[in-house]
Amino acid sequence: MSNYVVITTFIAFFSLIVSIISIVFTRDASKKQQEHNINSVKPICNIRTYDYEYDISVHIFNYGNGPLIINKLECFLRNENPSDVLIKLMPPEINEWTDFAEDITGWSIPVNGKFTLIQTKTNDKNIKKQIRDVLKHITIKVQFKDIYGNIDNEKRKLDFYGRH
Repeated sequence: MSNYVVITTFIAFFSLIVSIISIVFTRDASKKQQEHNINSVKPICNIRTYDYEYDISVHIFNYGNGPLIINKLECFLRNENPSDVLIKLMPPEINEWTDFAEDITGWSIPVNGKFTLIQTKTNDKNIKKQIRDVLKHITIKVQFKDIYGNIDNEKRKLDFYGRH
């Protein structure tokens, strides 16, 4: 065997090894890029409660980098059957609502946006007490997805309203 054949064979073998290594690195970089793309538009759900002197409210916030698409909202009062609307769990004689939401399935919350489930700005102490007495026994669970269809959940007990 001549030196030329040995050198050519060695170069061809080395080229094959470099190509295989390049394919592995390209595949890993592609996976990391796809993971980055998913995380760069991931919503972060936060259920927030406001209990001020002139504002009692429950909101869903999106603190992520992509839209939060609501699949399902469940509101549990004392672990009974869930309701998909928070206002249905409130005493029917109270009609002092500034804002409230009906069925929000399929709705989208934009980046840094919020969605108000209930809100009242009443001055009536008796009504505020009735609302707090119900809210302190409620647990809210939100099932949501991102634009890629990845599903996540957020859950919060509203026992904060029972601190008085």
